[in-house]
Amino acid sequence: MDFNGKTILVTGAARGIGRACAEAFARLGGDVALHCHTSRRAAQALAESLPGNHHQVFSAELSDPAACQRLMDEVVQHYGRLDVLVNNAGIYEVKPL
Repeated sequence: MDFNGKTILVTGAARGIGRACAEAFARLGGDVALHCHTSRRAAQALAESLPGNHHQVFSAELSDPAACQRLMDEVVQHYGRLDVLVNNAGIYEVKPL
C-alpha cells in the first residue's frame, strides 16, 4: 500500500493503537496529522520520530462537537486535504459491574 501524498488524521495518536496506526501510515509514506487531547508532549515526540517530515500534532477535546469541527478545519487548512480518518480516540474508565 502506498500513502504518498495522502493526509491521514489519527485521533488518539499519542499511544496504544493510535500510535501504532500513525507509525504504520508514516512508514507507508503518509503525512500524519496526530490528534491528542492531554498527551501533547507524547504526540510531539512521536511526530518527531516518524519517518518523513510532514507530520503535525493537533489538540482537541473530541467530546465537544465544535472542537471536532475546528480539528477538521485545522487539518485541512494545514495540509490542504484529508484523505483518511482513523477515529481511534476513546477513554477507559474502571467501573464496578
